Amino acid sequence: MSASSFGQTSSFVQFEGGFIRNQGGFFKLYDGVVDIGAGYHIFLSRHLNGGLDFNMGFLNYTNTPARSNIYRPKLSLQYALHLSSKIALDPEIGLGYSFVRITNTEYLYASTQHGLNYAARLKVRWKSGRKLDYYLFGSYDYIYLDRDDSFTQLNSFRQIRLFAVGLGVNIKSGVYE
Repeated sequence: MSASSFGQTSSFVQFEGGFIRNQGGFFKLYDGVVDIGAGYHIFLSRHLNGGLDFNMGFLNYTNTPARSNIYRPKLSLQYALHLSSKIALDPEIGLGYSFVRITNTEYLYASTQHGLNYAARLKVRWKSGRKLDYYLFGSYDYIYLDRDDSFTQLNSFRQIRLFAVGLGVNIKSGVYE
């Protein structure tokens, strides 16, 4: 192995958008609207990469002016399963600390809650062999909000479960296949 291969860092930036859906807890009456995200990843090996991701989910409370924005920064680890020369399956796990901004203009209410975020996602990626790869994704985020008695005393209301599906693109730099 030559010294120049050690100096070459391979990485990618990803951008994605999709639909988000929540399940249960305090936010069960909120409808998911959209989930957008971006991330930066470096290749640790041919099959493994690590990175930093940031997603934002926008939720609306049914038939009211109440809104919630969920900011989800996290560290992630992704493993690439190369199914063929053109298709890869990329399971990913993540851990972060999320912030939930809740507003209701009718009651002049605004609050920010926060807590640990555990994430899992699966991507089906089309490998172009060039600078851009495209993918479909499905993701699950579990957020457990820190205790704040002024917000809620019910443990079940501190749990947020988010499901998202959508499309994304990886923009690669360095050496890639």
